[in-house]
Amino acid sequence: MKYYKTFFIAIVASLSTVSCTNPTASTSSFSSKISTEAVTAVTDAAVKWQIKHYNTVDAHRRWKRTNDVNWADAIFLTAAYEWALHRNDSATIYFVDSIMQLNDYRLPMGVHVYHADNIIVSMLYADMYEHTGDRRFLHQPVERLEFIMNHPSKCTLYSNDNDPTYYYKQRWSWCDALYMAPQVFARYASICNNPQMLSFMDAEYHSTTDYLYSKQFHLYWRDSNYFDKHEANGNPVFWGRGNGWVTAGLAKMIPYLPDNFKPKEWYIAHFKEMMQTIVTLQAPQGHWGVSMLDLEAYPTPEMSSTAFFCYALWWGINSNILDEATYLPHAVKAWQAIVRSVHADGMLGSVQAVGEKPEAITADMTEVYGPAAMYYAAQQILIYIENKDTMQ
Repeated sequence: MKYYKTFFIAIVASLSTVSCTNPTASTSSFSSKISTEAVTAVTDAAVKWQIKHYNTVDAHRRWKRTNDVNWADAIFLTAAYEWALHRNDSATIYFVDSIMQLNDYRLPMGVHVYHADNIIVSMLYADMYEHTGDRRFLHQPVERLEFIMNHPSKCTLYSNDNDPTYYYKQRWSWCDALYMAPQVFARYASICNNPQMLSFMDAEYHSTTDYLYSKQFHLYWRDSNYFDKHEANGNPVFWGRGNGWVTAGLAKMIPYLPDNFKPKEWYIAHFKEMMQTIVTLQAPQGHWGVSMLDLEAYPTPEMSSTAFFCYALWWGINSNILDEATYLPHAVKAWQAIVRSVHADGMLGSVQAVGEKPEAITADMTEVYGPAAMYYAAQQILIYIENKDTMQ
């Protein structure tokens, strides 16, 4: 492998001792070096562990899997499929395809037709279509998106937790939805050459942002239930993974926005504004906490938020949206924090369970969206390394 640019070497060398100062350092046997070999080794191990334990993950869940097209598993399967395509890993591609075949390549059904969580699996079907050329993968997603767009819900964005039917989730009334839905509409607008999907997405995205985004803190409240809640230190409650969903969702969506789509510049500026704040909230050891503005309330590093922010950082650098000199140190430290949380057997620990607010975690906790975010970050690191090599 060719040598990296002097600047890159200096940055990585200056951060090489970070793990030694981590008060919650794990016994991870993987190297956190920013190299193709090291990044590939730890990520492959994480993929293999998650696939091996895919059918037993329910034992540790508060909620139980009813199908494999639910949002959490869909996010993992999509990330695993994309990592496998990047690695030319036919075994993992076969695993994902076999799982989806058992589920008839469908979307979640039932009364929640509008629910953003129920369409994120469409990203996997888009990948499968582009990999195979089989348009049958697109039929259900296109039908669902066109129905939502042509019959928009008229409910408000107020989150009424006393509503057992989740009627309020017919709109993107919680910040996680900005990962689940907008990237799907943007990608299928491109696939279907349907600019109306972009217009619908843009209007809904701005409605959610106007409602949940704090112009003071440049972070999203999880939903309207948190407008007046505070942590022990008096700061507002801004959930780590919730904001990770948003920034990762922007990183996934922006590449599908055509250059002649006027609002694209707003999304880029919005991403930059959030990332400018988010790096100031990174712990010295490289991770982010369960609660963005009160690390002491939940001192254990949280890896789903950290992995999503890590992905967003590396993507932003690779896309020339984030200044490399400013953001690369944060991106490197974030990856090092992730690697420290990978157990010797490949399990990514310190991942908060399914929820909607900051909650205590331990190093032995994991969930499928944590390693999924790790896979996306790893891909961006490999792209960064490949770009550096080609410049020599």
